[in-house]
Amino acid sequence: METFLLEQNITVMCLTAKSFPEGVHDVHEDLKMLVPDANQRLFFGISHPNSKGEITYKAATEIKTPNEAQTLNLEQFTISKGGFYCITLTDYYKDIPNVETTFKKLLSHPNLDLNGYCLEWYLNGGRDMRCMVKLKD
Repeated sequence: METFLLEQNITVMCLTAKSFPEGVHDVHEDLKMLVPDANQRLFFGISHPNSKGEITYKAATEIKTPNEAQTLNLEQFTISKGGFYCITLTDYYKDIPNVETTFKKLLSHPNLDLNGYCLEWYLNGGRDMRCMVKLKD
């Protein structure tokens, strides 16, 4: 486990999954079909509990041009700069249940931003995943 400093905000556009965790793969595929040059973008997963305690999951990708989210009719979100507690999973898809286990470990951090979110940052063409939780500033 390590601390990761995100030095700049990242503005992304998002699609919300119909269900969690079942809808995660599909929402990422849907987003990749909507955006141009998908293979040259950063991709993320953003999740947090809603008012009912259910997990809301959003697939997200970086915005590259002004008004791109509006043009594609996608929600816009800002991944806030600052400190994150993280664990990077190599070839995460070979052990999907480990993603949940990893986030449970991260969510036990004593300096967690309780108004934050869980963040998945896909690396190496989506093969690896940096699992992250926001720390208090």
